[in-house]
Amino acid sequence: MSDEAAQHIARFMHAHSVAPARSAARHPIFGQIRHLMDVGGRSGVFANEIARKWPELKATVMDLPAMARAAQSYVDRAGMAAQVDTAGVNMFEQDWPTGPDAHFFSNVFHDWPEETNSVLAQKSFAALPSGGTITLHEMLMDDDGCGPWIPAAFSLLMLLGTLGKQYTFEELRLILEGAGFTDVQSVRSGMNHYSLVTAIKGA
Repeated sequence: MSDEAAQHIARFMHAHSVAPARSAARHPIFGQIRHLMDVGGRSGVFANEIARKWPELKATVMDLPAMARAAQSYVDRAGMAAQVDTAGVNMFEQDWPTGPDAHFFSNVFHDWPEETNSVLAQKSFAALPSGGTITLHEMLMDDDGCGPWIPAAFSLLMLLGTLGKQYTFEELRLILEGAGFTDVQSVRSGMNHYSLVTAIKGA
């Protein structure tokens, strides 16, 4: 990926992610985290907003090298460089940084089929310390897969344009538990049918 393409993607993703990021950042789960890694974080908008809300938290935006460079420019412009850094890593082909005690994925799992998401969950589990947490920020489908209409409409777009779809909580629970995570829970994040699905890497 070229730096120009990465900047274009970052601008597009940032534009429609600011409000959901600010909404998600208010959740108290982030107050229990020391070092958050935003996996596939694109512009870093979630890392920036979560770190801004929780000043004791450090965050790392992990994405492809060109995307990480684009994210760094957003971190700098937001004045968050003291709390937020970046890591240029191919999440499928390279080892993930160790050190963060939490991994965060916003609108990442909906890009991929269940088999690929199982790989991502396994890589997250391997890189996290005991007691570490994983959080998925996604619009969840109802258990029957038929609604609500906004996630259902978005799921159709994902089916047409990516390898993924919008998932139900149960589907995500099975993926996370299959990787070894426990205590899988879901709470609404506050807007547009988004939820935070959380799980723990046990001792």
